[in-house]
Amino acid sequence: MSSQLVRLNVDCNVSHANDSAFHAAYNENFYPAIIQQIGFIECLLLKVTADSKDLDPIHYRLDITFNSEAERATWVAKDIHQEVWGKLSGTMKDFTVLHLTIN
Repeated sequence: MSSQLVRLNVDCNVSHANDSAFHAAYNENFYPAIIQQIGFIECLLLKVTADSKDLDPIHYRLDITFNSEAERATWVAKDIHQEVWGKLSGTMKDFTVLHLTIN
């Protein structure tokens, strides 16, 4: 059986006060770590643009794709994931995760 691509959409709510820290944690910690993982395809940081300057919290979406669920799960189980995700999620008010397969 062939594996299916896996995509995670992580909707992140970030206060204006933590916006700079959120970007620093993503650019300096999370992204450099995830791009080194086996099976990693892409990680996009998307921002809601409609009147976003008036939103508090600011709404972002991490759009993460891996070759397979097994490779994604391996990344999540690593200590480095716990470290960099902890730094990133610590800058958020809250987040939700939508787990998808690409058919």
